[in-house]
Amino acid sequence: METQMYSVPRPVGSLLVAFYCWVVTALFGATLLDVVYARAIRGAFDPAQAATLFSRAADFLLLLVALGVLAAIGAIGGAWQSSLARSLLLASALLLVGEVLAPIVLRPFVLAPGAGAWVRLLLGASASALSLLGLSKLHLRS
Repeated sequence: METQMYSVPRPVGSLLVAFYCWVVTALFGATLLDVVYARAIRGAFDPAQAATLFSRAADFLLLLVALGVLAAIGAIGGAWQSSLARSLLLASALLLVGEVLAPIVLRPFVLAPGAGAWVRLLLGASASALSLLGLSKLHLRS
């Protein structure tokens, strides 16, 4: 028996990759806002109220990451025919997961206060840039 591999139609694949780019970019913006407002909240609220606000923000960011991972699966499938775009999107998805795992893994290594926020922002910006590069490489292949 011969096995056939079906590919995603090009317009659908482009939409999946564009949606993933949008989600990752929105997640980067939300992370940036979280970092900026976290510094302002510490001085404006008492610790109990600040902890409640931080947990709500963390829950929202985790939902965005979950949506991003699901969108990444669709985007990688949509860009399967272009190996460069697929690789860029896969690297972006790994950085997206790494953004969640970085505070756990890097906690013993990051001793400077505020360094964790810079690691989160760097991973989010890199994931967003790689997803946009993947989208451009998908459209450049003909």
